[in-house]
Amino acid sequence: MSVSNNVLVIDAGNTSVKWTAFENDSIVWNKRELHLESRSTLLGDSEYTSFQPDRLYFASVRGEADSQVLLAVVKAFYPNVEIYPLRSRKEACGVTNPYVEPERLGIDRWLNVLAISELLSGGIVVVDVGTALKVEFIEKNGQYKGGYIVPGFEMMVDALVVNTGKIRIDSSDLYDSQGLIDNTGLAVHIGCWQMLLALVERVYRQNLEKSFVFTGGNGLKIMQELQIKGNYHANLVALGAKRLGDELVGQK
Repeated sequence: MSVSNNVLVIDAGNTSVKWTAFENDSIVWNKRELHLESRSTLLGDSEYTSFQPDRLYFASVRGEADSQVLLAVVKAFYPNVEIYPLRSRKEACGVTNPYVEPERLGIDRWLNVLAISELLSGGIVVVDVGTALKVEFIEKNGQYKGGYIVPGFEMMVDALVVNTGKIRIDSSDLYDSQGLIDNTGLAVHIGCWQMLLALVERVYRQNLEKSFVFTGGNGLKIMQELQIKGNYHANLVALGAKRLGDELVGQK
């Protein structure tokens, strides 16, 4: 179901908050904020002050305390706008969640699946390369089968630095070595990147009959580096949030 008018989607990820404004079903602008403490610096921008949403759809993978801080900021700025918190459920938009405890499926993963299920049909693999790398499998009959989640590039690098005594990386380590890996920084960065490539390549070879869709900050880079003939969608989570939120509104 498509619900008209202005909708603001807030996608609170682990490392950034993404804001996407819809007029009817069209995205009119979106922005990304890296840090959020007690307030959003973006709410003072002219686009925010000129755009008045009829509804606000809120999706967060953060802890409850951080999510409530962000919600408080939004409610103060839009006191008269109805807010719909989005959560993973057993079924939505004609898609079934296979998890025994459906709410434990990350909302970003659920929204990716809801979005692509509307955009494409047939067997699909969604690869979301952000703070974590997430892979979702959708069968030809439209059944969502779940997927994988592993640390993303920066998380892998940070884990090595935090959990070892002598691995330290300086920005001067990261230069074009023309194929020679002659310092620890390069060893870590290239090694972690190769691990991500290896997982995606393996998934690709195991699912050659399916369509591949990439999203997330490093999604396009991985798709191009592996020369996979797929589609890149930058706003899958926002599109899934719009679809789910509209369904919730229609059910009222």
